[in-house]
Amino acid sequence: AQASAQRVLACSCSTEASLHPPPAMKVVASFLVVALVVLSGTQEVEATFVPCQTQTIFDVIMCKSHMCSDCKLAWCMQTCQKAQEDHSGCRCEDWPEARASFSSGAFKGKGKVGDVGDYSM
Repeated sequence: AQASAQRVLACSCSTEASLHPPPAMKVVASFLVVALVVLSGTQEVEATFVPCQTQTIFDVIMCKSHMCSDCKLAWCMQTCQKAQEDHSGCRCEDWPEARASFSSGAFKGKGKVGDVGDYSM
């Protein structure tokens, strides 16, 4: 009877030990959970693009036109800035998250027209 009690005690001890992982494993598991939470949060931020009410028109004028993407003439720059005013709150889907409007980005004529060179003060 004493031998079977020792076997039961030995079995319960080994089962109890397998239910509690070593401290190093707990640290690794905690790190992986935190990393997954952080990574899943950044993916959601990057993927959010909310179209404006006039997005289709804005896309044709601003995002897909030569005038607002490749033209270096002053007229193009001024016309695109006016289009941005007419469609305030709109932005192109492929613009970086930090770029909120036409003028805040790096468009072709930026710094080439207006108060630059001999005309700057």
